[in-house]
Amino acid sequence: MMILIVDDEFPNRLFIQRLLKDLGILDIKMAINGNEAVELCKQYDFDIIFMDVKMPIMNGVEATRIIKEIKEKTPHIVGVSSFPFEDIEKTYNEEPKFNGYIPKPINIGTLRQYLEKLKN
Repeated sequence: MMILIVDDEFPNRLFIQRLLKDLGILDIKMAINGNEAVELCKQYDFDIIFMDVKMPIMNGVEATRIIKEIKEKTPHIVGVSSFPFEDIEKTYNEEPKFNGYIPKPINIGTLRQYLEKLKN
């Protein structure tokens, strides 16, 4: 399973990476903004992307829309944010195309539960 973590905050990327490694997931790439995520998606076929919503250069809502347009095999994209999912559409004037949503701060229990749900 190949995973991409997209977040402009280094501590957030590192924390999610550590949680994933604790769950035995080692094939992980990271990006600091939506633009970088789009470029990585042109090179790799990720299974899951954990996409921060609010980032400079290109936000997670726009990056998700572009990735879903350019990828033949679309990865499962999880929106990650500290504000409620319902507020994302209002804030970005666009319905988010995320396949799922996890609120920040992420904990290992929530992450494990989400990944287990995807396996089934």
